[in-house]
Amino acid sequence: MKSLNICAAALFLLSSILVSAADRSPAPVFHFIKFPGSVHTTLYGVSNTGFGVGIYYDSNSVQHGYMVSPSGKFTTIDNPGGTTYLEGINSSGTATGYYIDSSSNYFAFVYSKGVFTNITPPGGSQTLAFGINDNGLVTGEYIDPNTGLDEGFTFDGTNYVTILSPQSGSPALGYDTNVHGISTVQWGDSNGDTESSLFNGTSYQTVNVPGAVNSYIHDINSAGDVVYSWTDSSGNYHGAARISGKITTFDAPGCSGGTFADGINDHHIIVGACHQAGSNSVGFYVQY
Repeated sequence: MKSLNICAAALFLLSSILVSAADRSPAPVFHFIKFPGSVHTTLYGVSNTGFGVGIYYDSNSVQHGYMVSPSGKFTTIDNPGGTTYLEGINSSGTATGYYIDSSSNYFAFVYSKGVFTNITPPGGSQTLAFGINDNGLVTGEYIDPNTGLDEGFTFDGTNYVTILSPQSGSPALGYDTNVHGISTVQWGDSNGDTESSLFNGTSYQTVNVPGAVNSYIHDINSAGDVVYSWTDSSGNYHGAARISGKITTFDAPGCSGGTFADGINDHHIIVGACHQAGSNSVGFYVQY
């Protein structure tokens, strides 16, 4: 399968449509990207302006964060504190993610105009950030010192708000929040499986992928459409999208080692990664 760079025309003028609530056709066309010279590339997030972020492994198998522009220009972005994961980006070009230091500690950060700023809820530790919306609201998870549990959080630049699991005493992970304040939350059930919910600040709506053993809900756009990675009974990973309330599952063509869907924007672009032959991963984008 040939790897293609993202281009502005492709991002916004793709003619193929992901099967949605109306079961429209034709079938989606997946476009693949690879950081030049890398052995593995993933694509985690996409902004409404067409910028993508993710990670890649260079020819020495060293991990880096990167940003790719709508014209296909790749830029390495590494936090000096450790191994970098770039997870989300908004329309102003502000990105978020986390790094792991030499002692295996996790630190969430916001990246803007070449500057990294660490973010951690008061007293918290092992912090990760996954999403940032166009209002600058960051969503992630941390370990609460009072409970010892993983809990979700949002951060607006001044205030932190904790997101708890809908099941008392179980861990939770906040992944993304749209501009209307709807958050995507992963949480652990009593069987040790991962469930997915939408949280409006007051109540939860469970939105698992039908038939999945584990549903990992990821980004959400302003329309409330979301994407997932999920596992079946054999432990295989697949992608899914919840569009206008209907969940459709999918696999990237030519990929035998699993499909992972992570990002979605307001222009109906879904991004993710899949494993090709030889266990090499590539990023993908597709329009619905």
